[in-house]
Amino acid sequence: MKPPMNTGKKVAAGVSPWPVKAPWYPFVAGQLTELLSSALEGYPYPLKAWISNMTNPMYGIPGLRGVAETRLKDPALLPLFIAIDAFMNETTALADYLVPDTHNFESWGFSAPWAGVASKASTARWPIVTPATASTADGQAIGMEAFCIAVAKRLDLPGFGENALSDTQGNRYPLHCAEDYYLRVAANIAFAGKAPVAAATQQDIQLCGVDRIMPLLRQTLRADEVDRVAFIYTRGGRFAPDASGRVDDSVGNRLDTPLQIWNAQVASHRHAITGERFSGCPTWYPARLSDGRAIEQLYPATHWPLKLISFKSNTMASASAVIPRLHQVKPSNLVALNPADGQRYGLQHGDRARITTPGGSAIAQISLLSGVMPGVIAIEHCYGHKEMGAAQHYLDGVALPVNPQVGAGINLNDLGFTDPTRQIPNTWLDWVSGASVRQGLPATIARL
Repeated sequence: MKPPMNTGKKVAAGVSPWPVKAPWYPFVAGQLTELLSSALEGYPYPLKAWISNMTNPMYGIPGLRGVAETRLKDPALLPLFIAIDAFMNETTALADYLVPDTHNFESWGFSAPWAGVASKASTARWPIVTPATASTADGQAIGMEAFCIAVAKRLDLPGFGENALSDTQGNRYPLHCAEDYYLRVAANIAFAGKAPVAAATQQDIQLCGVDRIMPLLRQTLRADEVDRVAFIYTRGGRFAPDASGRVDDSVGNRLDTPLQIWNAQVASHRHAITGERFSGCPTWYPARLSDGRAIEQLYPATHWPLKLISFKSNTMASASAVIPRLHQVKPSNLVALNPADGQRYGLQHGDRARITTPGGSAIAQISLLSGVMPGVIAIEHCYGHKEMGAAQHYLDGVALPVNPQVGAGINLNDLGFTDPTRQIPNTWLDWVSGASVRQGLPATIARL
């Protein structure tokens, strides 16, 4: 995001350009943490429509529900909200239109591992079950791809329909459905690098169930691509040899250039609110709010002696909260204190307690664990849903299935709070990157 033009006008007029109405983050791509709340305030401009896909900021961004939920419902601030998702989650429940989407077992896709995997790899996903969504008139499963292609063709946008795609030889291909796109991505992966992958054998195809999609491959791809793309799907992707990510005792790509400890680009920018110049080298700062003040200046430890943190669940994921068997394994999430803090606040293992932050409060059953640092409340993530089947909804007057167990536990993000130093309301965000602050929220605890 670049600063608005009126900043230059201020400078030309001899007026300090700082502070602006809301922070700008020159070192990162667009952040939903800032974009959505600022757009609802019309800064630097309002939105006419928002189309979301597979996202749930009302559940995943600390404090955003309190900042944006009411405004997101107001058609004067956002005239149109279309959500494309497989679930009625905390965000899609607020949409004007909800377009059903496919789940990972019903869809095509690719992903690459994070940097912890040294050798080059790409997974390849194909539908192993027929999508549960309805179908379009031409037989496509309704989902994100079908919706986007249909809208693009209706608007006569380039890159869709007949002759939408081209290869390196200039041959043209159509884009009418998801398979037209994903199978050609698979062909690119199969032929990438110094040599293409091998052709799949008939035994490979039958053993892995890929015979189910072979008619689609033959219908969509060139004859010389079919068996090599089939190879990709029989292996679940393309994976370089493990040894390719290691040289002697080194793992991963070797850094041939000197380590950069000074970044002139970062040092050349100033914070949009305070005007303070960013540091071009690694520097420690106390946790701070948008106007540069340390968090403890507004929320001193004498009143807020504990810090909230979240950690990933070993059982649950945000999208798997709808699976009953996982709730049978762990019905509620772990909320843990150090035993020394338990003694300090009169809490024993299994007691119920109220946790309070500047943004709200929640009741949880407490576990005492020595692995938690003193002064910290650790909350397991992916529980405490208000939607995803936890709330009752109706379709054409018919009650949809509901399971209150999905709402079990608490969600740390419901305890996030609005940064009181901001002109345009928003949650507490990292002052350099705009990332959500979900570690170190000031808190208190009291036994019930």
